[in-house]
Amino acid sequence: MFGKIGSWLDGFKHAAKLSSDENFQRMLKHPKVQILLKDKEFQKAIQDKNFSKISTSPKFAELLQDPEVLDIIEQINLSGK
Repeated sequence: MFGKIGSWLDGFKHAAKLSSDENFQRMLKHPKVQILLKDKEFQKAIQDKNFSKISTSPKFAELLQDPEVLDIIEQINLSGK
């Protein structure tokens, strides 16, 4: 039982670090990301953790082809340092 709680806390800690990253915030504010996040089908796929539907989304695929978005993603600090 404590393993699940510890895992959840680690995930929460990583999410908090990620959300405070300046480049992660830039990515979230990007117009193409905003369009994707407002898409009802994409929101449902995220809520359902339906990675198949997320990865086959044409809007998501388009986003991953955008050089500006990719540049921002590459600058996101995943280590939290």
